[in-house]
Amino acid sequence: MDNLGTHAMGSPQWVKLIFSTGPVRNNKGHSKHTQYHQMFVPAMNTLMGGQGRNEAYALLVLQYLCVLGLIRRFKAQPFETVEAEFGAEITPDFLVELLDGRLLVVEIKSERFITHALKQIFDRNHERFATFGMTYLVWTDKKPLNHAIRHHVIQMQRFSGEDIPRTEIDALAGFVTVRRSVSLSEIYEAGFDLGCLYAAAWEGKVFAPWCEEFHPETKVTPWQQEDLEATFLDCKRSSNEWWDSL
Repeated sequence: MDNLGTHAMGSPQWVKLIFSTGPVRNNKGHSKHTQYHQMFVPAMNTLMGGQGRNEAYALLVLQYLCVLGLIRRFKAQPFETVEAEFGAEITPDFLVELLDGRLLVVEIKSERFITHALKQIFDRNHERFATFGMTYLVWTDKKPLNHAIRHHVIQMQRFSGEDIPRTEIDALAGFVTVRRSVSLSEIYEAGFDLGCLYAAAWEGKVFAPWCEEFHPETKVTPWQQEDLEATFLDCKRSSNEWWDSL
């Protein structure tokens, strides 16, 4: 990682080096009291990990956004800022590269620990990263990682690893495509279960309102129902709008 100092943060050379090297910290150390979660990320062809449940949920969301083609790539524990360059030493949780090459720096926090002083630090980080052409975002367990999205991505990832027949997944996708919009009740009546639905969803074949709790009339469609880019990758908000919403 010593070569990072020879490239300006956010430059193409810096980005190339970041994504060609390993994480800058080992979350498995005994200094951490929260559980370390590690999983294989097919889109990145590597193992990635997160410290605690919120980072694990974020990792699953980013995997899903990759499957949908909404982001190009991402990396956990991607880099450590240099005080002489950035004004402080911090290690963000994720670096995300969008399809157009824009870079998002994502921090994962528990909302109950966010104080006014911490919001001020967030604002300073937002301004500092902006000078390097990067957008700084904070995801909390309330927004955008609310209970519903956390539950759904866990179930998607879980059932994607179950031995659900390919014919069943394809049949569900075909059923939804032909009908265009069906309720969960209609899914059950047609002989499919939630496991099959989640497995098909993890592949981007069917969609539901993932940021909401399910109910019998929840609609399942062959198209994306929510603006997930605005929810998770919104680069247009001002820092005040973002922090005030926490």
